[in-house]
Amino acid sequence: MTADPKSLTVAMLLAEGQLVLRAVAPEAARLEAEALLRHVLGQSRATLYANLSEPVDEAQAASYRDLLGRRHAGEPIAYITRHKEFYGHDFYVDKNALIPRPETEQLVELSIALLRDKGMAAGVVADVGTGSGIIAVSLALALPDLRVWAIDNSLPALFVARANMTTYKLIDRVRRLPGDLLAPLTEPMDAIVANLPYTIIAEVDPSVMLSEPWVALNGGGDDGFDLYRRMLADAPAHLKPGGFVACEIGYNQGQVAKAVARSHFPTAKIEVQQDLAGLDRILLIET
Repeated sequence: MTADPKSLTVAMLLAEGQLVLRAVAPEAARLEAEALLRHVLGQSRATLYANLSEPVDEAQAASYRDLLGRRHAGEPIAYITRHKEFYGHDFYVDKNALIPRPETEQLVELSIALLRDKGMAAGVVADVGTGSGIIAVSLALALPDLRVWAIDNSLPALFVARANMTTYKLIDRVRRLPGDLLAPLTEPMDAIVANLPYTIIAEVDPSVMLSEPWVALNGGGDDGFDLYRRMLADAPAHLKPGGFVACEIGYNQGQVAKAVARSHFPTAKIEVQQDLAGLDRILLIET
């Protein structure tokens, strides 16, 4: 059947979206336009490109343009689509939790490797500052016998985490604990994994400040490390012998991180690992 030449097609809407989004995502306008149109049409990428000449009805076109407007106004695409891929899995996200960042995958990968190497794959881990639950869920999916305590002081964020735990059928192995840092723990952990707010507020991009939750950005203090100072002071009392602590840190926090860690773990092996860009990224403490 031949499409009405006056009707909007998938290809036409993609081109329109790319033009609209060039101002906010010059390097990714095509990909973002594609993601929004796929969201509206409920199609995979392969299906979308197999049907470029197919017509799109007016209601769907209107919905797509509404989403383009929200993105053009600065709303992150992950909050618009309510989805974000992380470590090979699809996660639900909304404005109650920070959008997962790709650099956090390094923390997950390191933690999985250490848990396996140390014979702790069936142990128990605390994910401190769980947010949307991406670390807790990713660890539990990689290690089927692992238990994870997912801690956050934001109840709305814990509801986001529950949605992801439910999607992957992990409610029995990943337990949500509301509370401040390590305070909710009632048993010693094999490992403590944390991605706490480490930003210096004055350095946060204004678009991030406007769109992402304040509670997930604030608390680092003048040098971004205040929450980690508090957590690391309590960590020895919550860690089993031979356990480890792995924390995602800021790009220039390596020296302060090692100094704080050494003050609380005087005999531990302490190192700071860099990311692919050569920036400080992971504080690792092995007892």
